[in-house]
Amino acid sequence: MNKLEILRADASVVPLLFGILEKRINGQKADNMFVLSACNYGGEYIQNFDFSDSALRRRQIFIEYIPRKQDIIDYASENNYNDIVLELLESLDSSDLISHKKASKELEQDTTLGSWKMLSGRWDTLGIHDYSKAKNDIMKFAAYMFDNYTSDAILKKLTLFEQINQIDLHEQIIVQKNLENGKILRDKKGNEFDKTDKIMELKIRTKTFIVNEALKDNKLSYLKNNFEDILTVFHKDRLLAIAILREVKNKINSFEKKNPSKHKTLTTELRETLKELMKGQKTSKHPEIYNTIIDDLIKKQ
Repeated sequence: MNKLEILRADASVVPLLFGILEKRINGQKADNMFVLSACNYGGEYIQNFDFSDSALRRRQIFIEYIPRKQDIIDYASENNYNDIVLELLESLDSSDLISHKKASKELEQDTTLGSWKMLSGRWDTLGIHDYSKAKNDIMKFAAYMFDNYTSDAILKKLTLFEQINQIDLHEQIIVQKNLENGKILRDKKGNEFDKTDKIMELKIRTKTFIVNEALKDNKLSYLKNNFEDILTVFHKDRLLAIAILREVKNKINSFEKKNPSKHKTLTTELRETLKELMKGQKTSKHPEIYNTIIDDLIKKQ
């Protein structure tokens, strides 16, 4: 299958394009050829083709696709983006993830999906996995990748995640369930942490913590030992509950080429762990999440 970014091609190739869209190469029919073309359509994009030409349109089937925030997050997770970048994608507003129209200066960068891929690759190359270093890097180099609006939003989220990182997430959130209404959340020094309007960020940070703890050994022990408590914390946010297991699975898949033995061991362990965890469905206070896990993960194993 050939993939074309059709609107970037020079208009002089239109006769050739018509032949390709009719499955012809050098005048010969090629029934086994399929052409998938993609374009960003609209006044702010470069366009070399006039789609008011009905002859061109009737040789194609058009499918409009508008990315959802969850699509972007899923793609980033499946491609093992840097953990902090993934947390930013989950916590920022959709308008900050792709913002072609927010740039205030003619030569200012647009925030695009490519901006996030660039940031993830940069932070992995530089070994940036803590919020302080991430903040410093954004303050110095964000203009290479993002518009000012997104850069400011990223800094605010990183500052909040840096504060959240001062909490013993296992004890305060997983064990004591201090995200619940009426309970007091405290940092490692015993100071009360104001969780007002920060519950989603607290859960996103806790999710990443759980994923990393689960992968500290080849037995996924943290998941096994704390699964029901984890579900209690996330039972109202089913997408995040599923994201925990999906991210564990994606990180395991990332070992397939660089460490096949570890990949095989962890894949087997994940399969057995999920089967074992499902036994808790009958006694769980949150059986509906188990059903979602079965549909989303186990049937695809």
